[in-house]
Amino acid sequence: MISQYINGELNELKIVIFDFDETLYYAPDILKYSLDYKRKALIDMGGYTEAEASDLLTKYGYTLENKHAEAFGNNMKNFGIENATWDKYKITNIFLPPKEVVSTLNNAFLAELSKKFKLYIASRDMFENILKKSSEYNIDLKNFMEIKCPRAENNYFTPDSKAFYYEEIITENKIAPREAIVFGDRYKVDIEPMLALGGNGVQIQTITDLEESLHTLLASKS
Repeated sequence: MISQYINGELNELKIVIFDFDETLYYAPDILKYSLDYKRKALIDMGGYTEAEASDLLTKYGYTLENKHAEAFGNNMKNFGIENATWDKYKITNIFLPPKEVVSTLNNAFLAELSKKFKLYIASRDMFENILKKSSEYNIDLKNFMEIKCPRAENNYFTPDSKAFYYEEIITENKIAPREAIVFGDRYKVDIEPMLALGGNGVQIQTITDLEESLHTLLASKS
C-alpha cells in the first residue's frame, strides 16, 4: 500500500531521501523477523524471560498488527536499558533477515534516478550495519550522496527525530523543504518529521510500492 503526502509539485523535487531498513530492502515476513530480533535483544540486554520480553513488546506497540510503532531505540529507558548498551548491541548483533527472502531495488534503476535527483539515506541504524546489509543485499551505496546516520566519529549520536537529518540535508543543499521528499515504511518515524518541515513524503510497505512511486517521480522529470 502506498500513502502519498505531497506539499509541492513533483517536478520541483531535487532531493530524494530514503529510510534504509524495510525501505531499501524488504522481506515478506520482515515484521516477524524484526519482532524476534527485538525480543532477543530485550532478553540479552535486560535479562528478561521470553514471556516478559514479549509482554513488553506488546505494551509498547511492537506487534505484527502495528506497522506504526515508535523507533525501538526510543523506548530503551522504558525497558530499563541504557542507550549506550543498545548502541553496542546493534553492532555485535546485527538485524539481518536471510538474503534468500530479501528483495531490493535494481541498482541500475537507482543509478538512473541519481542522474535526476540527489539521493540520500537517513537512518537510525549505525553506519557499520548499513555497510554490512548493503554488502549482503547488494545495494550499491555509490548512488547516494551521503548516509545520515549514527557513526563512531560522533559517538553514535542518534537524534530523537529524523527531522534533524532532514534539516541538515535541506540546509546543505540550500533548497526549500517542498523540494525534498522522503520514502519510508513508518509514518511517525520517517514521514511525519519531513511533513512538519514542509516537505513531502511517501509511505511504502514493499519494494514493489517503492518502485512504482519512484517510476512516477522519474516520469515527472522527463
